[in-house]
Amino acid sequence: MPFKRLFIAIKIISSEELKNCFNSLKFQLKHENVVFSDINQLHLTLLFFGKTDEIQIPEINKVLNCIASNSLPFNLEINHIGTFGKKKYPKTLWIGVNKNPLLLELKTKINNEFLKEKKVITESPDFIPHITLARIKHINNVQDFYSTVEKYKDFFKYKLYVDKFHLFESTLTPQGAIYNILNTFILNQKIL
Repeated sequence: MPFKRLFIAIKIISSEELKNCFNSLKFQLKHENVVFSDINQLHLTLLFFGKTDEIQIPEINKVLNCIASNSLPFNLEINHIGTFGKKKYPKTLWIGVNKNPLLLELKTKINNEFLKEKKVITESPDFIPHITLARIKHINNVQDFYSTVEKYKDFFKYKLYVDKFHLFESTLTPQGAIYNILNTFILNQKIL
């Protein structure tokens, strides 16, 4: 049976300001072994399924439609930059968002539906809402790297209205992952 690497996420639509800041940071870190995400494929992951049998996709869509119809749209505020990994060996460069109560509610609904059924391969217990900017392969000068990142802490300020989320397929290639939207789920704007 055919399998797909699936995840649920909010697509980040980049403003000119966000693109300029992203490209500037990318230029500043060009001397490091850092692989930046495609600016047009930025997203905030809500749940990673991993390798999933295609036969499960209709049921996943059905559950996500139900969740969307019982969830409200909300505003996301990107307001900080950070890294995952050890201080000396960072692995991921990301921008973070405020933990909006409606975002956390959406995440909880998704977790409750899919984690209880053990339909998910991996899931971190601590949800840190973030958007991955780059994968870090190697840093030549850790102090210079963090100094550069620190300069951008006040530049990644961005607000986004979220009225939908998506089921994505991730296809791994030698050039990096390619993300394709399989389905879109519109949040219910009529809930009182």
